Amino acid sequence: MVTDKVRDGILVVFLTVFAVAAPLDAGLLLLFRDGPSSLSPPLLLYRKKYGEYLATQKPAFFVALLWIEVAFQWPLAAMILYGLLRRPQPPQWFRTIALVFGASYCTSMASSFVSILLRTTVYMFSVLFKF
Repeated sequence: MVTDKVRDGILVVFLTVFAVAAPLDAGLLLLFRDGPSSLSPPLLLYRKKYGEYLATQKPAFFVALLWIEVAFQWPLAAMILYGLLRRPQPPQWFRTIALVFGASYCTSMASSFVSILLRTTVYMFSVLFKF
C-alpha cells in the first residue's frame, strides 16, 4: 500500500511539472495565428521529422483544450500544490478541487489520446503515451 507521503510526493512532482508546462503550452496558442503557412523552418522540420500535427496544425479541439489548461487547470494545479504543501492538515476544499482537476485533466487527456492514436506516427505515440 502506498503511504500518504509517497502519494503526496508523486502529486507534488506531477503538479510542479504541470505548473511549469502549462505556460509553455500557452505559447502554442500564440506561436502562430495564420495557420500552417506561417510556421517557422524549425517547426516545419519538427513536423516533418516526428509527425506532430497537434502543435503545428492546431485543430480546434486542441486549441480549446489548451485554453482550458491555461484558464482552468493551471490555477487549480496551483491550489492543489498549496493544499499539499500546507501540512499537517490540508484545507477543507482540497479534496473537491483535486477531484475537479483530476476529472478535467483525464477528460482532456482522453480526447487528445484518441486523436493521437488515430493520426500520429509510432514514435510520437511512444513519446506522448507517457502522459
